[in-house]
Amino acid sequence: MKNIFCRTGLAFLWFAGALAAAPLGSAFLYQGRLIQQGQPAQGVHDLLFVLYDVPTGGTPLAGPVTNLQVSVSNGLFTTEVDFGASAFNGSALWLEVSVRPAGGGAFTRLDPRQPIQAVPHAWHAVNAGVAMALTANAVNTASLKDGAVTVSKIAPGQVVTSINGLRDAVSLSGTNGITVTASGNGLIIGGGAGGGSGWALSGNAGTTPGTHFLGTTDAQPLELRVNNTRFLRAEPTASVPNLIGGDSANLVFRGAVGAVIGGGGQGSEANAVGGSFGFIGGGRFNLVHSNANESAVVGGYANVIYTNTWSSFIGGGANNWIDSFSHFSVVGGGEDNYINTNSENAVIGGGRYNTVGVEAPAGWIGGGAYNSLLAGAASSGIGGGRYNTVGEDAAGSFIGGGLYNTNLANISVVGGGFSNLVSSMAYAATVGGGELNFIGNTDDATIAGGYYNYVDDDAHFGTVGGGGDNWIQPGAVYATIPGGAQAAAISFGQMAYASGMDSTWGDAQTSLYVARRITTNATTLELFLDGAGERMLVPTGGTWTFMAMVAARNTSGGSAGFRIEGVIKNVNGTVSLVGTPTVTALGSDIAGLGNPQAVADNTNKALVLRVTGVSGQRIKWVARVQTTELKF
Repeated sequence: MKNIFCRTGLAFLWFAGALAAAPLGSAFLYQGRLIQQGQPAQGVHDLLFVLYDVPTGGTPLAGPVTNLQVSVSNGLFTTEVDFGASAFNGSALWLEVSVRPAGGGAFTRLDPRQPIQAVPHAWHAVNAGVAMALTANAVNTASLKDGAVTVSKIAPGQVVTSINGLRDAVSLSGTNGITVTASGNGLIIGGGAGGGSGWALSGNAGTTPGTHFLGTTDAQPLELRVNNTRFLRAEPTASVPNLIGGDSANLVFRGAVGAVIGGGGQGSEANAVGGSFGFIGGGRFNLVHSNANESAVVGGYANVIYTNTWSSFIGGGANNWIDSFSHFSVVGGGEDNYINTNSENAVIGGGRYNTVGVEAPAGWIGGGAYNSLLAGAASSGIGGGRYNTVGEDAAGSFIGGGLYNTNLANISVVGGGFSNLVSSMAYAATVGGGELNFIGNTDDATIAGGYYNYVDDDAHFGTVGGGGDNWIQPGAVYATIPGGAQAAAISFGQMAYASGMDSTWGDAQTSLYVARRITTNATTLELFLDGAGERMLVPTGGTWTFMAMVAARNTSGGSAGFRIEGVIKNVNGTVSLVGTPTVTALGSDIAGLGNPQAVADNTNKALVLRVTGVSGQRIKWVARVQTTELKF
């Protein structure tokens, strides 16, 4: 049976995206999430940032920048990072982050380094090719571009109707529904009722689709505002434009096309899309990473679809993640649900703290809380419940629900119940439900339910129908305990039943065995439980009464029947009969057929039935042996 344990230590899982930063200054906001030993970190931490121009190795370009006393709540943090203006020149850059608990100690580096997205580079773009400072009176007439001086660069009151003595007569008139009316030294310009070439406040008529439009004809973004605050932004790309609604901090990463953010976001908790044709409907602090193409987060808080995860979906909730290369995966909602990397086609319907492990493609969890598919549990599922686990590499297995159930085997099932276990080396095993039932390293075993029932190692095809504290012991292949309490099966094909025990399993029970053999001549042979070599084992300290009903038939239809009754015991490992068994011939029409015998086999510690055939005849023998068993 495999042990499961947690190794202590400090380990962090993180993601980050530098969201909107102010266009002035060189600092940018960095947002991220810290996970410590599988749970969101809490409290105050120190963070250290270093800038590189390669994803691994290399020499730092800037930093380190150390931010002390950064507050982390439910794993989430926001902090400002400033490497200076010269750090961002438009080249590809990577950010290395290290962390430690606030107050001292060594920093722990978080791998891998994260690529710098569009926003920090924007500071360079705004200032590219422009002198940062000029001395007074440094620009002469020759240095000015023709037509470069605009009205906004001329101080009020400096130009009225003449420049250097030149005067012009200007005539203004309205057209297309626009009116110009003199009013003293001023002009009043009025709009028409629609129908002209402009868009009127009262609406337009007579427009032609495809010819008339509201928008721009250059490659600049278009913004719509309410109360002078942006609520919608359309950004041109080389192909399909991006559409960004909601808070002005929401953004689409450079290089993405056809991306949509419907709304939501709030300041430092903005929504961001990095994948082409990616979608965020609303909510706050949601992120669809770069190259997570055609992936969507409908809403909620701090939900993330990681880079290189295509066509995946998070419906809502909070802190739900789909990791890299887990294409076509779904988290319906809930909180802190996580589909790990390389788990394509995985599903978590909802609930809390449910996890599909690494390389568990097509793994699924319907809901519940704290349920886990461990690494490699491909095509396995958990319907619901709490604290249920499908083990590492346990492919094609299932837990229906319940609490603290564990299924570590391939192609195996735990239907529900409490704290039931299927061991890792079992195969195609089933626990229907109940409590504290256990299947060892054995194939095709079944426990239907009940309490504390046990099918031990190598007891292949063993079955416990229910009851409590029943035990099919190692090697008892095809053994059955239908129910009851504290029965023990130790032999091949044994069916044992008890209603309790005095001091140990099987010390007060009855059992049923079926033995068989075929004779082809007058040789004496032993009947076996499997027809080949499995015997009825008498345990040390055991005393049995037995009754064997023996049937025989030859190929011509000749038949015979016998009853054998007796007592057998095992004292300190020595097996012997008590008295002489009684053999009764119930009837026979097979000429020359002798009576069967019951024998104590001290070598194999077993009760043996022996039969003698008839020369030249093929005879099939079957015995049903019922025992009353005690141990003392």
